Amino acid sequence: MTLHDDARGSSAGETGPAPPTPLSLANIDARIAELAREVRISLRERAVLRLILVGYRYREIGVDLAISPRTVKMHANNLRKKVGGKTRWDLVQRVLRG
Repeated sequence: MTLHDDARGSSAGETGPAPPTPLSLANIDARIAELAREVRISLRERAVLRLILVGYRYREIGVDLAISPRTVKMHANNLRKKVGGKTRWDLVQRVLRG
């Protein structure tokens, strides 16, 4: 077994665990669509949620969507009420875990 075999499996044909894949925008959109089937969320809430999942801060989301950070926070609070959780992290965990 070589140094590189541990990530891809041994040279004897055994395969190891697949390397972790980053969450792509397509996966994020799919998770949001799944959530929207379970919980009624508006198009604006979906847009805010998508940017939260990407890692934007409220101020950055506001600039991107041309709304105030206070409005972003209101949408995030509404999402947390609908989805469950007390923090932004709770919201992210709920969406990513499915």
